[in-house]
Amino acid sequence: MTGAFHHFQLTDGITTDKKAEQAFEPLPAGSLRLADLGYFSLDTFEELTQTGVFWISRLKVDCKLFDAQRNAFVYTITLNQQTLILYRPQMFCRASKRLPARFIALRCSKQEANKRRRQVKSDAKRKGGTPSKKKLQLAEWHTFITNVDITQLTPEQVITVYPVPMMRMIYDILTIGSMRYVVEMV
Repeated sequence: MTGAFHHFQLTDGITTDKKAEQAFEPLPAGSLRLADLGYFSLDTFEELTQTGVFWISRLKVDCKLFDAQRNAFVYTITLNQQTLILYRPQMFCRASKRLPARFIALRCSKQEANKRRRQVKSDAKRKGGTPSKKKLQLAEWHTFITNVDITQLTPEQVITVYPVPMMRMIYDILTIGSMRYVVEMV
């Protein structure tokens, strides 16, 4: 992986992420797609995988993962038993279509986890509800799924490559909601 940007695109911030993505040029095989959670789509990940494009995404709270025997992987229980990093190489999103993915999780600092829990509670209160236990628990972790093989990026590299702080900073400063990063893989 060269780390060079092949493509960086910002949209007007009014268009939803899903609509904005329809206007993006198709990615060439071998590219690495890094996108915000607004672009999270198992259908898109499947299309990207079929065309030889690699992807890394944060994991949506409601995304279900399965092992090779189609057993649900209850990662919230597994995360409770971990101290720093968790890596599961052969997971599948969807029980039926079997989208192969690696699951990677890194525990946040206590300060960051507390900040994230406060944000989860604030968001739930604003919507007139209370946050789920699962959502509060996952606030302690950075969770990712990817189709990039471990021979190309180790779990630690996946975590390093994914630009969560950079995307959040750009979003906060520019108040632009639609972003996509493409990094060339060699």
